[in-house]
Amino acid sequence: MTDLDLLYARFLQVGFIVIRQAIESAKQDWIDAELELLHNVPSLVGEGNPERHRYFWFQERAHHMEWVSAPGREEAKSRMLTYYQPIWDEMEPLVARLLTKHEQPKKVAVPWFTVLDPASGKVLVKLERAFAELTEGIFEGSEHFTNPPYRRIFQKGKLAQFWWLNFEAGGKKFDRDSIPNTIKRIEIILPSGTKYDLWTAFTKSETRLPATSTLDSRST
Repeated sequence: MTDLDLLYARFLQVGFIVIRQAIESAKQDWIDAELELLHNVPSLVGEGNPERHRYFWFQERAHHMEWVSAPGREEAKSRMLTYYQPIWDEMEPLVARLLTKHEQPKKVAVPWFTVLDPASGKVLVKLERAFAELTEGIFEGSEHFTNPPYRRIFQKGKLAQFWWLNFEAGGKKFDRDSIPNTIKRIEIILPSGTKYDLWTAFTKSETRLPATSTLDSRST
């Protein structure tokens, strides 16, 4: 078995633990969500078709992240972060190599925002490989997509965990097509130099653009 196969097997193993907890909760929508996430995983062990791995990673996994992030599903999200996220963190570079035909994956560029006007979303943007210097732009919000049939969900002026960042700068639009990784964490850097992780500090999965701060939007 490959390293990726072993991780799928581990993922399935912890998935059974989460399903049992969902059953004990008697929440049918949670049970259905876990079954939907896991039902294709056994067939991915030893699967040579990279498109099936792509579909799991960018559709089924992303859909589950979206589902658990909805209000009232804190227990399901807690289980995802505890049981699934550590395995997904290990899987990410392996999936990336598989989907690029074993080429070395490129380093993910991390956008930095200096907030100029929270009301209008006006920011200064720093993004490697896109701008040589700080560039003025507009923060728009974050987006996600449902499973087939695809439907775009957009939150204006909000940063949402595991959603795609949307902004404009230097005459270009940046979204899921140009920054393919979802938002994993937001680091706030105050003028004093103090830093803190936004969602760890406030235990929330989404927030509005803060004032007088610099945002380091790290993706995964």
